Amino acid sequence: MIDKTKPILLTGAGGFIGSYILDELINRGYSLILPLIGRHQVDLMDAKAVNIFFNEVRPKYVLSVAAKCGGITSNAQNSVDYFIENTIQGINVLKAAYTHNVERFLLLSTICAYPSDTECPFREEDLWGGTTGSREEVTNRPYAVAKKGLQVLLESMKPKMDGLTILLGNSFGIGDNFNERGHIIPQIIMRVRQCLQNNEDLVVFGDGSPTRTFTYGSDSACGIMDMFECYNEEGPVNIGSDFEISIKDTVLMICDIMGYKGSIVYDTTKPNGQMRRKLCIDKARKYGWEPKVGLREGLEKTISWYLSEE
Repeated sequence: MIDKTKPILLTGAGGFIGSYILDELINRGYSLILPLIGRHQVDLMDAKAVNIFFNEVRPKYVLSVAAKCGGITSNAQNSVDYFIENTIQGINVLKAAYTHNVERFLLLSTICAYPSDTECPFREEDLWGGTTGSREEVTNRPYAVAKKGLQVLLESMKPKMDGLTILLGNSFGIGDNFNERGHIIPQIIMRVRQCLQNNEDLVVFGDGSPTRTFTYGSDSACGIMDMFECYNEEGPVNIGSDFEISIKDTVLMICDIMGYKGSIVYDTTKPNGQMRRKLCIDKARKYGWEPKVGLREGLEKTISWYLSEE
């Protein structure tokens, strides 16, 4: 049982998913939330600083959400930084939590951790295999392997520290990162707005054929917290939508909502990334979690917010 009066540390509280989780903690009545928003509070790359911080705040629960992450282009261009930063800051937080007797630790990992040839839908037991034992998709591999390594470290800390790993699918929503480093949905929304303003053709990276599943941010946060409070099985658990849609159809849906009727050009010189992604969420469903916000509804909310922020 989770005691909502005990101090709970949320790293990455200022990030996209972290902000949704912070809202969820507040809504669920946690009374002693310790939100870690950025490096001005503590630099997670500094092991000594992290240890001092844990000694001062003494959390009993940790939600490890802070990460260096981004879209396919950013992953490809910054692979060394993605691997090093995610590994080092993750190890520092895990070691401090273990040293200072944290009772339960949640590690936020990624759907990217599944091998590139994993058959859809992705099931948790396939995480280390794939149909031919292949590697993670090349553009995401440094980020994915860093997260998988942290999962192994967390699992090795039992029984002294209870822990679970969430394999999170692609999330989107209000407050997303609308820049060239962002993921596919905020990037497309940003580009469509630019095309409408400048009367330009819309350029989409890749050929549009890969599929993804997209989960609205509040649904992702709810699933993460449901699993933190209730999940008691061995191994990781998937959180994400199981509605699979192609990048091309996602782009067309965004264009329809935003009223863009111009040309769409698919830049096949850019990588497609993993060709299919669809999570099996049977484990999470056993605990009563289910996404509530459909893709079009979520896109309408996100686009409306984004345009109002101009």
